[in-house]
Amino acid sequence: MRPDPDHGRPPNALAQGPPGAAAGALAPATPTTRRLAAHSVSANTRAAYRCALRQFDTWRGAAPATDATLAAYLGFVFEQGRAPATAALGVAAVTFRATLAGTPVRGPQTDRVLAGFRRDGAERGRGQAAPLTADGLAAILAAAAAGLPGRLTAHSGRVGLASELTARGASTTAVMLAGAWKTARMVAHYSAGATAELGAVARYL
Repeated sequence: MRPDPDHGRPPNALAQGPPGAAAGALAPATPTTRRLAAHSVSANTRAAYRCALRQFDTWRGAAPATDATLAAYLGFVFEQGRAPATAALGVAAVTFRATLAGTPVRGPQTDRVLAGFRRDGAERGRGQAAPLTADGLAAILAAAAAGLPGRLTAHSGRVGLASELTARGASTTAVMLAGAWKTARMVAHYSAGATAELGAVARYL
């Protein structure tokens, strides 16, 4: 079996071509061309690509990254009930990495399966959020509680919102609007810890 030049490279190696001839795609490279190439996609896109590549590489294991492999992966993603947007992101990530490496992967099989995915999965999406029952909330709190200090309750999220916003410098009015609090007294109560910490920091700066 022909070795796969793409397999074995870390999933986050998005902007690194393989050593040798393929690296000459930007030759003669200058600081400007390297900077522009690095900025060809946003930081958020890079993060999404890394996640998609990890999933693809985990699924394929030692199988080579080919058009047929990518098409088969789309079938797997479809069976998992994922939306077309997820499939398209995976194809884009694999295509981007393969293009940088000079070893194109996407082909007619991938294109046909992706088109079918979009048609048959057109109704898929985030949809309505699943209901959170009392039992479900109890299970979540039991798992959040692992290794976390203090007593966690269903109200901890609102307390955390007030504390976090205050710690980040938000005004009392802004915190009230964000948490739908009617009085500044409640905001002051929930964010007391963050306010104390800010005061301590201010004394030493």
